[in-house]
Amino acid sequence: MGCRKLTYRGKAGRQVFRAFGQERALESKAVFFRGALEKKGHSDFFRLNAYTYGFNGKERDTNLGGGTHYDYGFRIYKPKYARFLSTDPLTKSYPMLTPYQFASNRPIDGIDLDGLEYLNSTSVYSEGIGVAAGITYGFNIATSKGTAADMIGITKFRTYSLIGPANQDLEEGNRKAKTIYIGEASADIGVKLAYDKPTFVQAAKAFNLSFSTASAKVGIGGSLQFGEDVYGIRVGIGIGASFKSGNQETIFWSVSLTQDEATKAGYFGKDWFVGDVEDIKVGKVTTFTGQVYSNGKATGVIVESGANEIKTQQDDGTTKTTYKPKGLWKSSGYSEAEKEYDK
Repeated sequence: MGCRKLTYRGKAGRQVFRAFGQERALESKAVFFRGALEKKGHSDFFRLNAYTYGFNGKERDTNLGGGTHYDYGFRIYKPKYARFLSTDPLTKSYPMLTPYQFASNRPIDGIDLDGLEYLNSTSVYSEGIGVAAGITYGFNIATSKGTAADMIGITKFRTYSLIGPANQDLEEGNRKAKTIYIGEASADIGVKLAYDKPTFVQAAKAFNLSFSTASAKVGIGGSLQFGEDVYGIRVGIGIGASFKSGNQETIFWSVSLTQDEATKAGYFGKDWFVGDVEDIKVGKVTTFTGQVYSNGKATGVIVESGANEIKTQQDDGTTKTTYKPKGLWKSSGYSEAEKEYDK
């Protein structure tokens, strides 16, 4: 939330504050505490225009008696108790939660959308280079790397785009069709947001459904990305203009850690890679484990990946089977938390 410094002083028996170079009468000032409870002696907003909205952007009601209440649509929230006054209509679907909970008991990383369920999302930052050209049919060659923050923790990932007429999936009715119009070459950075997609995998699937990009660059320029509950914006340096439909990126490597593990490893401005890789075979199932390195330094955080089976024909006519990591690495803590969101 953006903030601006305000100054106020006594003047002719009243309080005034100065903001944006003007002085105005001060009738109240905002002081919020846990659960949106107001500090005694203060109201929850500058009431210069009788503003009636407050905590989480919900309408404030002071006419019910017993202090301030907020109307969430399906229920009334009372900040004095940090609870709703009625049971959750979806209680039967969430037996692990109290019927009076707020935001699924996660007020730090989510808000309560309407008194029913809390709102969560996954945000993605990435940077890359690429070139694309075509009229419906065409080609797109690009590579990028990025960082995603979801409701569990942090994911570092790398992608590539290698799109041509052979894999554009332009059959009629295909929601994943990859079209390319006009052309451009650029290097850019950007952010994407997937609403109500609490994990990186769920967000990646959402980006994969008719995610479109409209771009224009001559020198410095930008692009907009949009889809079903997903939005993005990019800026960069390049030349040309294009419109691309469908997600044209393939994630070939990623490391997903819980927030505590990511903090331990360090993730802001850091590059991760997985070293000390070992294969583990239990019955017919092969998996790989490795240690996360951050800017070349061992972190002690262990991650796991599934395996790709590779069969090669030998000169003597026999077939040799080997295994390589899929490259989508996750810590055990992240994987366990992810299961809860997949229920």
